[in-house]
Amino acid sequence: LTVREGKTLKSIGQFTYAADSSWGLLILMSDPETKSYKTHFVDQEKSKFIKGTFLIFNFSTQIASVYLGPTEEKFEANQQRVLKPTPEDNGMFRMQVTHPNKDQQPETCYDRYVSASKDSRELVFLVPTETASLRVSSLSLSSDPE
Repeated sequence: LTVREGKTLKSIGQFTYAADSSWGLLILMSDPETKSYKTHFVDQEKSKFIKGTFLIFNFSTQIASVYLGPTEEKFEANQQRVLKPTPEDNGMFRMQVTHPNKDQQPETCYDRYVSASKDSRELVFLVPTETASLRVSSLSLSSDPE
């Protein structure tokens, strides 16, 4: 990844992918300190990021707990993982994200009921905030490449 500065190109990030990747996602996270980007390439087939699953990235420096239904999954700093939710009989499940507060007690930063769609993939980003908390952002992907 490059940007033009005058007549020169300056590198602001790089990524690699396997030659046999049929398609994937490239995720860019800005790094204001280095004025560059942290990159993450996700090969959707190799990572098992298939329809009906959630790909969760913890881009923070703290541990987070993610619940997709009744089961707690711990995410270390900078960890990513694919999870499949456990829906209730109505096809919904509770998605909750917590992290330790300054007193090391669980603090909820996201708590919603979500529909379990078998036709889409969900990206979930746990990103740090200036207050040492976490912000949760999500994106639904419902189509495959042609």
